[in-house]
Amino acid sequence: LETQQVDYTNAFCQAPLDQTVFVELPAGFESPNKVLLLQKSVYGLRQSPLNFYKHLRQGLESRGFTKSNHDDCLFTNGDTIVLFWVDDCIFYSKKSVTIDNLILSLKDEFLLEKEEDMAGFLGIQIDRGKDNKTLTMTQTGLIDRILMAMDMQDCNLKYTPAEKDPLCKDEDGPPCCENWDYRSIVGMMLYLAGSTRPDIAYAVHQCARFSHNPKHSHEVGVKHIARYLKGTHDKGIIMQPDDTKLCIDMFADADFAGLYNTEDKQDPVSVKSRTGILLTFGNVPILWSSKLQSEIALSTLEAEYIALSQGMRDLVSARRLLAELGERMDYKVMKKYYVSKVWEDNTGTQNLANSKGPLMTSCTQHIAIKYHWFRSMIGPQIEILRFDTKEQRADIFTKGLTRFMFEQGRKLVSGW
Repeated sequence: LETQQVDYTNAFCQAPLDQTVFVELPAGFESPNKVLLLQKSVYGLRQSPLNFYKHLRQGLESRGFTKSNHDDCLFTNGDTIVLFWVDDCIFYSKKSVTIDNLILSLKDEFLLEKEEDMAGFLGIQIDRGKDNKTLTMTQTGLIDRILMAMDMQDCNLKYTPAEKDPLCKDEDGPPCCENWDYRSIVGMMLYLAGSTRPDIAYAVHQCARFSHNPKHSHEVGVKHIARYLKGTHDKGIIMQPDDTKLCIDMFADADFAGLYNTEDKQDPVSVKSRTGILLTFGNVPILWSSKLQSEIALSTLEAEYIALSQGMRDLVSARRLLAELGERMDYKVMKKYYVSKVWEDNTGTQNLANSKGPLMTSCTQHIAIKYHWFRSMIGPQIEILRFDTKEQRADIFTKGLTRFMFEQGRKLVSGW
């Protein structure tokens, strides 16, 4: 597909205001007993982002576009896809002239500027391989900003983003002492982890847990990630699409009570398990997450089953979005490939999910009903299959690993 970026100039100020809002006159223009009545949205007004969204949506719908049922920022019209994040917009179409004509039409109503193609969108670089079969997504600019903000441009390197032992609350530990802002750095790392660097997702989420009250030990954890990023500055995701796997598959894993040996054993959080999820399409990573489970699992089977159920929510949403795009854009997705495969390395979890028998056995009767909802989809839409733990791509999202095991997992997920 051809791609084109567009940036809307002073986006919020282009949207009409549907509420009565008065403002004081700006400095230098004061007039006794007078105020201004706003005609357009302005930056700083809390409803401005929504007003601009409504304005842009109306402009697209008047040009024949239809909003997705599964993503409010995705619009299609049969031969063109439009995606936007606030005032950054990207167009996809089979022909560049189609995009050019649409942009020309939008200029009658919006102030906007054409930028580059998809490469560089939202700070993400996309490079096509010489063989024309691979795409590499990186964010070297953001990594540079992180290292500069931490004054670690010349730091020593680490081979993994986290120690094998998880970070703990360290309530009695020394307070923060670094000059950089903990929350700001972790925020940048979260964006990096969610866009092009799944290999740091577990490590960053560990540090994000303590953003409300970080200690020096947590700063050390953030610096550990920075040292790893310094050594892998130009790395990201290497995408090698496999057109024989045109379906969305899922890898689910869990680390049962992984904090128990590091947290206060009287704290309920210490026995919570961690979920790791990875979704792929055409063998390319498209969504991943690493997070603690909201409730306490009583066994490895239960922790794995909760992770499986949580991942199914993302899988079902992604499948619906794929089906909607395929229908609207007339993309032919072969029926035999449309059955999603869910890879699980725990035999008990696989058996429980695939079982047609009763849910309430002596070992599983305490598991909440909300985690059984996906069983009706097993068979016609989704297959749950078991495979060796060594091939579990979601493993790097659940725990700290040795260098050898981490590099193996990173190769499976990111391709390097």
